[in-house]
Amino acid sequence: MNSNLKIGELAQLMNVSIYQIRYFEEKGIFSPAYIDANGYHMYGLDEIYQLSNILLFRNLGISVPEIKALMEKYTPSESEQLLQTALSRLENKIIQLESVKKQVETVLTNATSASPNTSQIKHYPKRHFQQIKYDEQTGNVDLHHLKETMRDSDIHVFNSDIFYTTINNATQAFIESPLSDDLVLQSGDYLVQSVLVSNEAELEQAISLFEKEPVFELCPPTLILCQEKSYSSIFHSDYVVFDIQAKMEWKGGEDIASKSDYLV
Repeated sequence: MNSNLKIGELAQLMNVSIYQIRYFEEKGIFSPAYIDANGYHMYGLDEIYQLSNILLFRNLGISVPEIKALMEKYTPSESEQLLQTALSRLENKIIQLESVKKQVETVLTNATSASPNTSQIKHYPKRHFQQIKYDEQTGNVDLHHLKETMRDSDIHVFNSDIFYTTINNATQAFIESPLSDDLVLQSGDYLVQSVLVSNEAELEQAISLFEKEPVFELCPPTLILCQEKSYSSIFHSDYVVFDIQAKMEWKGGEDIASKSDYLV
């Protein structure tokens, strides 16, 4: 019994398509052990090892021409350098994928934990914000300034929310930036309410209702921050999710947990 494999059997063993094996043969980087009398391409153990190497190279993002050059004329040191370069690209890709994974996890956590129009107390660490230009007449952020700010701060827009607050009777916009002191909020407990709005008037109405929360009888807010959730367009095509936040400065030193009765 012939111990060698036909192309279909090799494809099944290596979990690739017949067409991929034929493509490698056409490009001159892979060949059968021999072709039998019936014209079947036959492959032995050496070819299995060779195909395994080719698939490894392809998984590392090494092109077919590079693989051919590697197999035909590269010295051992050049082959090692090629693999080191490919490994570095792979490691960078893993870092990018880990970042995307964390972003998706954050989006899902925020989406499932946010119950519109329900107040809760959240603890935030000390936060630093950088101001971005905002046109009160149009109600829009200056996207050119946002682009420059994010580039200079090495911040990615898909990882960042925009925050709005009113200072000296003027609406101002910010993004979180650990290196900026344009606005600094100390760590502490914040009253947070998630709201779903379709326009600025609805947001203003939500803020007005938020300011009437019974808990503010004990701790009037000194600053209200509105966080526009960047993920919200994934789930709501016609609405935007905002987290309205106010720092809790309790009077009289009462325990925070005892204030839950004031939340609606």
